[in-house]
Amino acid sequence: MNPITKLLFAASLVACAVGARAEPATDLVILPAPADAWRITVGHWEGQAELRGNRVAAPRPTAEYARDSHAGASAEGRDGRRDALQFEWKDLWLATLRIESPQPLDLRPYLDGTLELDLDVADMAQGAVKVKLDCGQDCARSVSLMEQARTNAGEGPQHVSLAMACFVREGADFSKIASPFQLEGNGSGRVSVANVRLVRDGKPNTACPDYRTESVTPSMLNESWAVDWWLPRHEEKLALARKLVATGQGPELVFIGDSITQGWEKEGHEIWQRHYAGYHALNLGFGGDRTENVLWRLQHGALDGLAPKVAVLMIGTNNTGHRAENPETTAAGVKRLLAEIRQRLPATKVLLLAIFPRGEKTDDPLRSINERVNRLIAAEADGQSVYFLNINAALTSADGTLSKEVMPDLLHPNAEGYAIWQRQMQPLLQELLGQSQDLGTPAAAGGGAQAGTVLGASGERTQEPGRERAQARFGRPVVLAEDDVRLFPEPPADYRVLPAAGLRGRLETFEYDSSVTATRRKALVYLPPGYSPDKRYPALYLLHGIGGNEHEWTGYVKADAIVDNLIAAGKAVPMIVVMPNGRALADDSPGENPFVAEKAVGFARFERELLDDLIPAVQAKYAAYTDRDRRGLAGLSMGGGQTLNFGLGHLDTFAWIGAFSAAPNTLPPEQLVPDPSAARAQLKLLFIACGNQDGLIDVSQGVHRHLQVHDVPHLWHVDDHGHDGEAWGSHLYHFAQRIFR
Repeated sequence: MNPITKLLFAASLVACAVGARAEPATDLVILPAPADAWRITVGHWEGQAELRGNRVAAPRPTAEYARDSHAGASAEGRDGRRDALQFEWKDLWLATLRIESPQPLDLRPYLDGTLELDLDVADMAQGAVKVKLDCGQDCARSVSLMEQARTNAGEGPQHVSLAMACFVREGADFSKIASPFQLEGNGSGRVSVANVRLVRDGKPNTACPDYRTESVTPSMLNESWAVDWWLPRHEEKLALARKLVATGQGPELVFIGDSITQGWEKEGHEIWQRHYAGYHALNLGFGGDRTENVLWRLQHGALDGLAPKVAVLMIGTNNTGHRAENPETTAAGVKRLLAEIRQRLPATKVLLLAIFPRGEKTDDPLRSINERVNRLIAAEADGQSVYFLNINAALTSADGTLSKEVMPDLLHPNAEGYAIWQRQMQPLLQELLGQSQDLGTPAAAGGGAQAGTVLGASGERTQEPGRERAQARFGRPVVLAEDDVRLFPEPPADYRVLPAAGLRGRLETFEYDSSVTATRRKALVYLPPGYSPDKRYPALYLLHGIGGNEHEWTGYVKADAIVDNLIAAGKAVPMIVVMPNGRALADDSPGENPFVAEKAVGFARFERELLDDLIPAVQAKYAAYTDRDRRGLAGLSMGGGQTLNFGLGHLDTFAWIGAFSAAPNTLPPEQLVPDPSAARAQLKLLFIACGNQDGLIDVSQGVHRHLQVHDVPHLWHVDDHGHDGEAWGSHLYHFAQRIFR
């Protein structure tokens, strides 16, 4: 490189170094560059070597199985190009070519641009290559180029441009980056790279997965070592399942997971034969699988035609290990799999296992991530359809050390490890296998059957034949994002139990004239303990679900007891609670099927009745404040949709809004909040809550995402409930103590 080129390169490097004040150059040139500008190393899991001259080889691995393996690099490309680096590796699980800066670099100016290179693939028939970039301390991200590398092998240099967004994650710090470029290889391969640079205004030509949704987006396993066997194994498992069913030996037990589960066919084979073969058990463990790969298999026939009593699921260690994925993202993938299994096998019990420990010590970074995932997914157990079991303490010593006598590679069990697994799982597994499916099957994960419950006059669920459910079950799959999490703990156990008589409010039926139905209509009104017409009280209006009436909130949810207890504990201000029949029809009963159009239309018609008739009538009879700042609106299911539609549509009337498990009658988000600035100015509280077992959660998720984008403050609470009274009681408990303050 001539002196002028070297000087220009040094100037660009200094410009983007930490602490520099100069405006960064349009490009940060990484290759070609003077040899002393970077530290270039090549290596693998056992060691590395620095390129100081024209060629370097990493130390050969000491493991017997890797005795013929090697990795090396040279300061020239194919055909003797002097402006390139050549990287080759053979029979290695992981080989690296790393370029490091002598001083940390500030890459933040390039985050909206691209990482670009010319990739010349000489051989990739038995390997794969990834581009990798540091994203902060102990943070690195990679993008696989395996498919295009194999396609373009022998075709000469190919230009690759990757959006820097491919390497960005929440919490990443690009202000002090040691390595702006790395290559990772596995299997065997030989490539050259040249013209490597960061371009501020570059345009990408190569796609990368969205890390935020990768764990829940079905995909095949895209690794070099899996290409030849992964899909054939899937097809073999489909054929085996069909054969078992056809011969009357349908599996009663299915194991789903990654290489740890697949290991039952090898190290755990003898134990499997002794304990599980009698159940015609099916092993659906695939080495290397992450949650998205299992999801692909489930959506491509893995469970079709099967009806096992129990499905054992353990997955996630490859999400955290291969991608260093954050715990919430991995947990979202596991939850997505649970929803898929429950949808496809509604009568099957799911035994969800904690991800096994990995790494020798308790402070191993990957083990710590797995433990955080385990805490998140443990909440998915409901004791009816999903059960959670953590046997990790049995796999480690008293101080948490993981022994190589149980897991030789500190990840995969040996025969002794599988024996421990079997012993620890057996009591619960035996119990689940012995349970009769005739005992009753809960709604599929995400099921919302309670939305169609028809209530009697008291608000309790009716037991009349044919009326317990209104022929509606919402089995939509639940897909959770990272922020779909609980904000508040579960209420105390007795929060729905009426307090002592002296601490109770009173309920009375209130009648008013409806200009919408031209009839006399009824509402149930709660008056707080010590109510006096000489005082003034804020008013909360509660709207019921599609199968309910004015008694649903007290008969099914126990709203009066919830508010009584909150007021007695000083957690809620004394308030009037108005519970109308939100079906504005002359015949306002739910009927045999509340979902028919002639019944459902009453919920939309109630908007005018609420504003023009009910609120004025309540204020005329009761000691309720008349200003918006002390008036709230909340509802469950269909009433949750009404609440969002009416409340956000009339911010001049309501300042406190709570939507619990909002139903699909909710308007599109852009119609709910046409003026975000007005919503920001007028709302005192917008509380949106839903359970992660509720198949209608996508309605609330859509509203939440829209509010996020438009910066409208709100509380988004996702608990572990379904579409039922327990959920709505909990939501009211948290909402009521935050209003009128």
